[in-house]
Amino acid sequence: MKRWFPFSEWSAERSPLRPRLVCLPWAGGGASGFRPWIAELRGIADVFAAEMPGHGLRFGESCIDDAATLTTAIAGAILALPHAERPVLIYGHSMGALLGFETARILVGRSHPVLGLVLSGYHAPHWRGPERQRSRMTDAELVEDLRGMGGTAPQVLDAPDLLSVLLPILRSDYRLTETYRPSLDSLLPKFPRPVDVIGGEQDEENPPESLQAWQEVLDRPLQVSLWQGGHFFIEMHRRALLAHLGRRLAEWPQLMVAGR
Repeated sequence: MKRWFPFSEWSAERSPLRPRLVCLPWAGGGASGFRPWIAELRGIADVFAAEMPGHGLRFGESCIDDAATLTTAIAGAILALPHAERPVLIYGHSMGALLGFETARILVGRSHPVLGLVLSGYHAPHWRGPERQRSRMTDAELVEDLRGMGGTAPQVLDAPDLLSVLLPILRSDYRLTETYRPSLDSLLPKFPRPVDVIGGEQDEENPPESLQAWQEVLDRPLQVSLWQGGHFFIEMHRRALLAHLGRRLAEWPQLMVAGR
């Protein structure tokens, strides 16, 4: 399991209610982006930051550019963790949001104790709006697009050697998001756990109506909030995001106990 969750700590806490937070990254991202969360949330949950094949410490493996294949593998890794009775909250940003949703659907179908989802920076899976085909951009176009979105350090974008590694990974991840086009009917039955969706007020590719559309695939009331910033608004709101996750990690296990 260290291959999927390379930085995770194994808590000595024996309580079956101590939750796990599984974090899934954005396109091109890796487990290292969530590594500081392990210590910051240690008193509340065990944080499992997922490393995708071909990314980060798994560089050299083949990337997976099919959502169904990848989420089946992620779900399998979660199910294989020791003490499977512990409840799981899944967080994902951008590509990680769609991976989190589909992974959670698999886990619920296998009766795994999923507390709920906190998803950021991604529209409802069936929502159709203008979207750039980034996987088909030239290198120069893709670099300029990354500069505009933020989320990638300028020193990386200005280093040809680093870009030669990053851009193929990004193209694979973008192919995954671009080919993930489920119909509303294919997303039934509706997801039966609590879901929070957070968006950036200036994120033009994920406007408020695209976030509200998540309600159509959920059987519980959706919680949507908009935070200042663009697609990578989470960078400027890191403390607020961790606080939000901390509240859900404290509240949602109680709902599970109460059967709600």
